[in-house]
Amino acid sequence: MSEDKYTSLELSKKLADAGCKLEGGEYQYDWKTEKHYWLFDIMNDICVKYATQFFGTTLVCSGCGGTNFYSNGYCANEYCGVDGSEMTWGYHPKKILELMQQGKKQEVEDYIWENTIFNKERHV
Repeated sequence: MSEDKYTSLELSKKLADAGCKLEGGEYQYDWKTEKHYWLFDIMNDICVKYATQFFGTTLVCSGCGGTNFYSNGYCANEYCGVDGSEMTWGYHPKKILELMQQGKKQEVEDYIWENTIFNKERHV
């Protein structure tokens, strides 16, 4: 098992404690809590298989990450910097892929926790 491929035990515990009942690709036993926790394959489980369960169905601007749009479909962020004629849309997995390709595992996990619907502090 590649540690960079899967969520850390810390993030997996946070997700489980927040009510995530989804099954990951691997699991790890935590001797302190005497429980097994699912470790999620970040790209396959979180970004593909369970993308909508983790992040909902809100579209995210691929230029700035914003979620506010004008009625014509253009990003409402005046500082976005993406030409409207070239605007593309995607879900959170695009940002996660970019961070993974840069080898920023902790930033990936922080991003997942900040944006997942399981984080009740951010998503009421």
